[in-house]
Amino acid sequence: MTVLIDTEVVPAGERLDFWTESTCVAYVPLQIRSAERGGFWARMAGYELGPLHVFRIAAAANTMIRTSRAVAAGDPECIDLSVIVRGQINSAQQGRSGVARTGDVISKETSHPAILCAAQPFETVVVRVPRTL
Repeated sequence: MTVLIDTEVVPAGERLDFWTESTCVAYVPLQIRSAERGGFWARMAGYELGPLHVFRIAAAANTMIRTSRAVAAGDPECIDLSVIVRGQINSAQQGRSGVARTGDVISKETSHPAILCAAQPFETVVVRVPRTL
């Protein structure tokens, strides 16, 4: 199955809300904020590889916030391994923080709150691994 979300299908003023709603269904519930509201853009493709899920995400600068409430709303109980293809992502989860740049790999648990911030456009490939594996 291929999941494709592309904000180009909606008017510019509706793209951030469309992206937030769509990612909550196709990825995990999160809050997404961006100063680029009128110029916001994003795309996601997703593939199932047996028990693994692979997502390719490219987006304008934004902050992704996974709160305790979002975890309670939907938790696939997985580890997300993200390879930064382009750009930089600052991440924080469970008292740890780091900066991942092009070529770096970061991980986060879907079962815990997290904040990811990209000050510039970015692209990443996320491999979602069920915790049971």
